[in-house]
This record gives sequence, C-alpha cells and structure tokens, in this order.
Amino acid sequence: MKRIHIKYYLLVLFIGTLVTSCNSDDDATTTTITGYQQTVIPTAIQDLYQAKGTATKDTVIVYAHGGPTPSLDTQDAEESQFQNYYRVYVKQAQHINQTIGSNEITFDQAIAEDNISTEMYYEVLKHFKDEGKVVIAMSHSFGSFILPNVLATKPNIADKVVIMAGRLDMPAIVWEGFRDGNLYGFPDGVTPTADGDGTVSGGELSATRLQAGLGKNRFTELLATKDITNVIYVFGTRDEAVGSLTAAEEQFLTTKNATVLKIDNGDHSSMFQPDALDAILGEIRQ
Repeated sequence: MKRIHIKYYLLVLFIGTLVTSCNSDDDATTTTITGYQQTVIPTAIQDLYQAKGTATKDTVIVYAHGGPTPSLDTQDAEESQFQNYYRVYVKQAQHINQTIGSNEITFDQAIAEDNISTEMYYEVLKHFKDEGKVVIAMSHSFGSFILPNVLATKPNIADKVVIMAGRLDMPAIVWEGFRDGNLYGFPDGVTPTADGDGTVSGGELSATRLQAGLGKNRFTELLATKDITNVIYVFGTRDEAVGSLTAAEEQFLTTKNATVLKIDNGDHSSMFQPDALDAILGEIRQ
C-alpha cells in the first residue's frame, strides 16, 4: 500500500501545477485564483470528510493521513483489520484550498492553516461523537502531528486515540530546516540528516512549512497536563521519515499512562504490516 512522503507531495504538486497551467491556456472560461487566500472551513460537516463502509456501524475510525498531500488519500484505513468499522477520512486545509499549493505561503500562514486542519479534524470527531458513535481517532505521519495538536488544544473526546509514525518533540534542526525549505530524513532512524537535494521554494515550500508549523510544537510540554490514557502510540525504531521516538519521548508517554507499541527495526510504514495491525486492533478493543 502506498505511503506518501514529502517528495511524493512535491512531485504531485508540480504535475498538478502544470496541468492547471495548461488548462488555463486552453480554456478561456477557467477561473484561476493566483494569490494565496486563507482557508475557510465549510459549514456543512459532510464537506470535511469522505467515508467508506457502512454508516450505521457503531464504531467509526476518524483518520488523519500523511503528507501533506494536495488531495485526500482514502486508503490507509482500508486494511482488513478495519473493515468492520466505518472509516472517515478527514480533509486537511490544503485539500480544500488550492491556493496553498499554488503559492509560497509564509511560516505564520502555514501555522494558521495547520490550526485550521486541527479545527476541521476536531469538528468531524465531535460530529460522530455527538451521534453516539464509538470514535477511534487515528493518524499516520503528518496526520500524527495534527492529532496531538487536537489533543493539546481541544477536549479529548475520542474513545481511543491511535497515533502512528509521528513525533512528540521533533528536533529543531529538522522543523527549522523544513520551515526554510531544506529537507531532512533519518536514515538510521535516529540521526537527522540533510536531504542534500537543495532548497525548495514556491508551492513546495508551502508544503514543508505546513510540516514545520506542527513539527515545531513541543508536545511533551503541551500535553503535560492532559489526560492521554486513551492514547495508543505506535512507532518504528528505524523510521526514516520522522525518526524513532527518543527515550525521553517514550518515557513521557509511559509516565502519562499511554500505551506504547514499539516496532523494533520498524520503518515509517511498518505499523501497516499484519502483525502490527493485529496488535493495534487488540489495544483498541481493550
């Protein structure tokens, strides 16, 4: 199954920009918004997500996927382990606002858009909770920075919270690099390493700034007074995209009585392997 990283986002963004430019040249009726405009959250809750499965199911997975991608990905929670649940994929700001990807937004604007994505996720979460559903909040990669931001700024209303392949305290050299358009990875799962492909700009920089806008958060501080006993945190010790949790991050979760599932030698996508999914599902059912 496809797991999307920042380089994939930049490639899709580039192709999408070319297609949009060609369509604008060929079709005089096309309306193009050239300047950045801050996202306005749609008023209809149904416009904030796409769903799969049977809506009458008692349990709903509310999912925040990785990226940030220019379009909504509705594949991550389609594994067989989750087929008995109603799967709801929440849109992020850049999914409903194309001016983010077609312009170079500032870091402050990126932070504002991240907060809008946070608000959108919470609104969907609350919608299903108000309907009397058992709600499982779930995330991966970039989504696993949105979801802790929800926990830090909103009431913790989910029945279970599954955060996969994120970080609580991303090293400053990484988020500052992304803020400035310089990409980093973790080849050994531990050491932040510059990508070496040069500095990105334009809409590509908007994408990395969205990541930095959440990556700057010190979630061990922001969640220090929060009840996160319903959190199941899943990470691989050789995660090449965001790095493994440090001993301090892991200790924080343990101290807060969260459940920690560590995948030895696991990478950024190892939590989607059958054994890991079975372990996650076992914790959800407890």
